[in-house]
Amino acid sequence: MSKKQLFFIIITCAIISCAVIITGMIYQTNQTMQKDLLQQTHLISIQTLQWDMASKLAMPISIVLISLILLITFLSASLPRLKTSIKPVQQRLMIPLTIILLLLSGGFYFFLITVQQYNPNMINRQLIVIILAIGLVLLTGLLGFLFVILRRTDKGIRKQQEDVRIKHNFAEDIINTAHAIILVLDKDGKIINFNPFMERISGYRLEEVKGNDWFTTFLPKKDLTKIRKVFNKSLKNIQVKGEVNPIITKDNRIIPIEWYDRPTRNSSGKISGILAIGIDVTERIKAQEMLYKKNKTLTIINELNKTVVNATDENELLQKTCKMLVEQGGYLLARIGYAKYDKDNTVRSIAQYGYEEKYFQITDITWNDEETGRCPMKVAIAQKKPIVDHDIQNNPLFAIWHKDAIKRGYKSSIALPLLDKEQCIGALNLYSKQAE
Repeated sequence: MSKKQLFFIIITCAIISCAVIITGMIYQTNQTMQKDLLQQTHLISIQTLQWDMASKLAMPISIVLISLILLITFLSASLPRLKTSIKPVQQRLMIPLTIILLLLSGGFYFFLITVQQYNPNMINRQLIVIILAIGLVLLTGLLGFLFVILRRTDKGIRKQQEDVRIKHNFAEDIINTAHAIILVLDKDGKIINFNPFMERISGYRLEEVKGNDWFTTFLPKKDLTKIRKVFNKSLKNIQVKGEVNPIITKDNRIIPIEWYDRPTRNSSGKISGILAIGIDVTERIKAQEMLYKKNKTLTIINELNKTVVNATDENELLQKTCKMLVEQGGYLLARIGYAKYDKDNTVRSIAQYGYEEKYFQITDITWNDEETGRCPMKVAIAQKKPIVDHDIQNNPLFAIWHKDAIKRGYKSSIALPLLDKEQCIGALNLYSKQAE
C-alpha cells in the first residue's frame, strides 16, 4: 500500500470517527435539552422535543459532513496530478459519485421526515439521527473503497498510455531515421505521407506533393501501366517483394528503387491503401555492373589465351580474336588494323567480325585521310593512346559515321593502340550497343 493510499484511509477513518462523535454529541445534547425543557413546562411532550431537535440539527450536520468528504475527495484526487496534463480517473469519477451520494443521503433524510409526518408511530423520531449517522459512515466507507479501486484503475490506464506513447515515439524514430523510403498511398494512389529520407532523395517536401497522384508525379511515363498493375495487385493483398522500379526526382534524375509493400487497413478491417518500403539500389546496381564487366573481362582473357594457344597463324589468331570479342564479350563489332609507316601513313584492316552492310570495308585508310573523318582507329595509332567515344551518334568529331551508327545501334566505341615497345603497330577498334 502506498503512502497516499494510507493517508486517504486515515483521513476517511478520522471523518467517520468525527461523524460518530458529532452524532453522539447531538443525541446527548438533545436528551439534556429535553430534560431541561420538561422541568420548565409540562405542555411540550418529549417526542415533540426530540423531533424538533432532530429536524433542526440532523440535516445541517449531515450536509457539513458530506461537504467535508467532498472537499477531501477532490483534494486527494486533484493534488497529486496538478503538474500533469492527464486528468486522473479519481477526479473525473469520485466527485460526481460524492455528489450523487450527497443527494441520496439528503433524499433519504427527507423520506424519513415525510414518513414520520404522515405516520408518527411508524418511525421513532430518535432513530432518525442515528440512522442518518450510520448511513453517513457507510457512504464514507463506500467512497474510500471506490477511491482505492479507481486509483488502481487510474494507474493501470496511465501505464497503458505510457506504453502507447513509448511505442508511438519508437515508431516515429524509426520512420524519421530509416535509410529507406517509407511511403503511404490511399486506394487511388494519392500520396498520404512519406518520411524525411524520401524528401532527401526526391528533392520534394511532403507539403509540396501531399494529395498528388504518385504515379504521374514520381514515375517515368513508360512504366506507368506496369506499375499500376502492380499497385492493383497490392490492393488485392498480393504483396510485392523486391521489385525494382525507378522514380524521377525533382531535378529529373532517375533513381532505381527496390520496393516492398503491404496493404493498410482501416478500423473496420477493410483495405484503405498501401504502405510501401523503398530501398535505393543505385550503388548495388553499379556494383553489379562493375562485377559483370570484370567477369566479362576475365572471360575474354581466358578465351584469348585459348585462341593464342590453338591458332596456327597470325591471320587466324586475329580473326578468331575479333570473333571471340563479339560472341563472348558482347560487342557488336570488333576490328583490327595494322599501321604501315609509309609515305601515306596507311592503316590496313587485317581482321574484323560483326561487320555488316559495308559499315567498314576491309580497305586501307591513311592517318591524314580527311574523307574518312576522325576514325577512332587512326587517331589511336597517331596519338598512341586509347580513344573512347561514349556517344558515337552525336559526337561531331565522328559525324561521318552518325547515320550508319544509328542504323546499326552503335552507341559507343573504343580504339586501343597495339604497341610494340615505343612503336604503335596498329589498333583494335570495338563498337558497343551500350554507352560504356
